[in-house]
Amino acid sequence: MLATNVDSKRRATLPPRFVSGSPITITDVDADAILIRRVRPKSAYKLVVLPVVERLPDDPEMDAFALAVARHCTRHLPEPKA
Repeated sequence: MLATNVDSKRRATLPPRFVSGSPITITDVDADAILIRRVRPKSAYKLVVLPVVERLPDDPEMDAFALAVARHCTRHLPEPKA
């Protein structure tokens, strides 16, 4: 840290990369040392790029399975009115 002596109000000068008004945390390490960290917002977003699939390859086994699942899920639905 590029600090000068502490003034009468116990202030120290921080490096220019600590923008004025930046949120910081100050941690006591021991009797003669402190740790000053700038708090930055955390980004919880990740970008995932997926390819566009316009048509799946023909698979009769998967088609039969999908039809069986559709029949099972719709067996209690009323018949559509014509």
